[in-house]
Amino acid sequence: AESGGRIELAGGNFDLLRSAIDVNQPLDKDHKWLFRVIAGAERSDGFVAMTGNRRYYARPMLTFAPDEATSVTLILNYQRDPESASYSGVPVYGSALANPLGQFATDFNVSEPAYEAFDRKQKSATLLFRHDFNDKLSWATSARYLDVDLHYRQIYLSAFATTGTGANRNTDFSTIVRGGGGSDESFRTITIDNHATAKFATGPLQHTLLAGVDWQNNQGNNDQQFNTGVTNNPATSIPNLTLFAPVYGGVQPNFPLTQTRSFRKIDQVGAYVQDQIAIGGLQLIASGRYDWYDQTTVNRNAAAGTASGVTRLHQTAFTGRLGALYETKFGLAPFVSYSESFEPQTGTGFDGASFVPVTGRQYEAGLKYQPRGTNALFTLSAFDLRRQNVPTTDPANPNFSIQIGEVAVRGIELDGRGEITPGLTVTVAG
Repeated sequence: AESGGRIELAGGNFDLLRSAIDVNQPLDKDHKWLFRVIAGAERSDGFVAMTGNRRYYARPMLTFAPDEATSVTLILNYQRDPESASYSGVPVYGSALANPLGQFATDFNVSEPAYEAFDRKQKSATLLFRHDFNDKLSWATSARYLDVDLHYRQIYLSAFATTGTGANRNTDFSTIVRGGGGSDESFRTITIDNHATAKFATGPLQHTLLAGVDWQNNQGNNDQQFNTGVTNNPATSIPNLTLFAPVYGGVQPNFPLTQTRSFRKIDQVGAYVQDQIAIGGLQLIASGRYDWYDQTTVNRNAAAGTASGVTRLHQTAFTGRLGALYETKFGLAPFVSYSESFEPQTGTGFDGASFVPVTGRQYEAGLKYQPRGTNALFTLSAFDLRRQNVPTTDPANPNFSIQIGEVAVRGIELDGRGEITPGLTVTVAG
């Protein structure tokens, strides 16, 4: 890699200002040590009054490549978003539909600027290792540590206020009731993946065999609290707001986040193998994966030692994939595929029973076309996707979910992109 760099300065609507640098620099004459850093900052106003966005980030990278067969790369990342223009929406009457009292400003803010807060900090370290033992056998390892902290507060639209009671109850189209609250979240994630790739032949069959094991550990705390409307307690009361003469900056809510206080730890291990086989223009692929998923959730509001304070979940599943594609000499390639999926579920139903994993199966068949002499690729395919045990709202207990039998989605897709002739790029989607 040669030394070089790039500086970017940009501006745009909503007072957008953006700056970034990207610098590459070999650290020795043999180019075995390579350094790169990407850093930047940006700010903009939100499309809603008194909101904005800010972001700062830095991403240094160091690579050691003693020879063509081996490389080690360390990537550090820091990103902070001290402000984000979160927005809860506006009443439909006075915006999309007519309000008998008139329309309000298109940038109307239903929140309280002095209360609104969003501050997210992300730190990560990633290590990438690759070694080719020869042209037939290689090994790769990736490991990543991620640390995220979030401080979030918001006041949002709940409903129109009302006047009167009983039969004399009427909607007050000039005033809205608001809800508000927020969350303090922190979590740490470690992911490690190790896999080997081997290339070999069995008679006329050319194999690319990949096998590996990955592990993920995720643990963190989440404290939340949300209240709605005016109450007798100033600490929890959220004042109403007049639509056409809003007054901001009154008494701000000041309640602790104790409604939900939880700690969650997740361990997931997966073992997988994949064989890609080529014989002439025919390519076959077969893969399988087995997952072990364990989750422990601690309700920090529960009394110490109670059964309701700790919930444990253990789920396992095998998923597979099969596929075939045939490349013709004139650019057409028919293909078929079958794949399975597994999604661990963490909730419980009204009866307290833990949910089972959501599983899925997808069948797909189609045709790929690459016009000769171009880098364009167009794909037409038909698919049938079926997912079992999908959670949905329990009609008998709306605050809970139930798992239904099956959800089916069928369709036809067309997509493509490429440069047909110099200067002419075509994009197709449907």
